[in-house]
Amino acid sequence: MVNTSSPPSSRSGVGINRVKRFLTYARDYQRNLIKFIIEEDKRDKSSPHLLFSYFLSKEPVDLNSLPKLNFSERDLNEIGVQFMMDIFILFLFNLFSFMGGFVSLIKYDVR
Repeated sequence: MVNTSSPPSSRSGVGINRVKRFLTYARDYQRNLIKFIIEEDKRDKSSPHLLFSYFLSKEPVDLNSLPKLNFSERDLNEIGVQFMMDIFILFLFNLFSFMGGFVSLIKYDVR
């Protein structure tokens, strides 16, 4: 129930939750990139194997072998499922408001 009282942007994949997802992907990518650099540096026998730019291997690296950042936006279906409860609550709220207004209008005495 707490989730339905939060702003819709926090559940729809935009706003702070999207930034958190991106930062999670970016941190994973950073770990993978560092692991890749260490593995590529270990292949060069003449390198001192220290993680500073002037101590790394001088051999060129194939850019196609670099790890890729795999951040993707959330599916519209996934977002839609989360909003079904919100849409249902809004529908009930509108229905009860209309019914209350209609009943009070019927009971109103014009005289």
